[in-house]
Amino acid sequence: MTVSKVKLLSAAVAVGLLPAAAQAAPVNVNFYNDGVSATGVAQFDWAPSNVMAQGGNQAFANWVNSGGACPANSCDFTVYAQGRLRGLANSANGAIATPGLDSAYEVTFVTAFQERITTAVSAGGANVALLSFLPGGTNYFKMYYDTLGGGTVQSNDLAGTGFHDGDKVFDGTVGPQGGFISSFSTTGLVAPIGGANATTPPAWAGQTSVTGAGASSALNLAVTGGQTTPEGDAFFPNFLITSFLLDNISQNLPFTTVDPALQFDDVMNNVVYATPAQIGPVNGGSSFIPGVGLVASGPSIIFQTDPNGPIDGRSLPEPGSLLLLGMGLAALRAGKSRKA
Repeated sequence: MTVSKVKLLSAAVAVGLLPAAAQAAPVNVNFYNDGVSATGVAQFDWAPSNVMAQGGNQAFANWVNSGGACPANSCDFTVYAQGRLRGLANSANGAIATPGLDSAYEVTFVTAFQERITTAVSAGGANVALLSFLPGGTNYFKMYYDTLGGGTVQSNDLAGTGFHDGDKVFDGTVGPQGGFISSFSTTGLVAPIGGANATTPPAWAGQTSVTGAGASSALNLAVTGGQTTPEGDAFFPNFLITSFLLDNISQNLPFTTVDPALQFDDVMNNVVYATPAQIGPVNGGSSFIPGVGLVASGPSIIFQTDPNGPIDGRSLPEPGSLLLLGMGLAALRAGKSRKA
């Protein structure tokens, strides 16, 4: 009789806990310093943000000038991006309330990864590039939760600062999701670099840019440390993140809804890139000089993007359920001992 009760208890524990732990589910988020929680989160909605292809403009010229031979990895470059959370959404794309966002707290990210020019065409002032994801090198995605003093958002799109302040609640590396495809094309037209509301801020007065657009496949943000710190565990309570993406990645020039950043920080290598020196007189510009070849206006190009962040996870047992499971297993071992 004792053994039957033990088996019944163990079976109940297994039925009650194991399916929930094994099935994917929307994620619960807890803004832990402010007592705000959000359940059923299927997407992080990032605000329009800044991206820099550091060395990307020169890599394009190198591909054209070498006919794709690209000696010494000269067609490789590093992408840097930084942004701020605008809101959360459920699986039906409905908004989830986040009281205090951008007034009591903010959530930001910084990321970096490698790309390689695989095809480059320059004709009549218009440029077209196809790119591939390049594993290794500088590679990270880090997300931060920061309590705000006085209700003032600390991340600043124009300055390019304040995106890696506060508590780190997610730490991952970037990889392609399925077959990675990325492209960017310019028209050859030159315009003011633009900014929020398509108005160029005074700090960028006189700066011009090519006009163009592009898109990239989804990127997977693999967890490397996001739930190994008290901050990460508290931000994603009782969940193991199984999928976190940067998706619907678009690129546009000139800037229309966000100010171009004056700097980008490489938080892995502790390097700050001053953007004006990176892009030269014409952001993304190039010119053909006989006897020399295609000459880039500056080594890098910056553009605006507006990605989404689909997220999924596995429910983990509550501490009380874990205790119950442990008691059931202990009872099962005790029952087997008595039967023996």
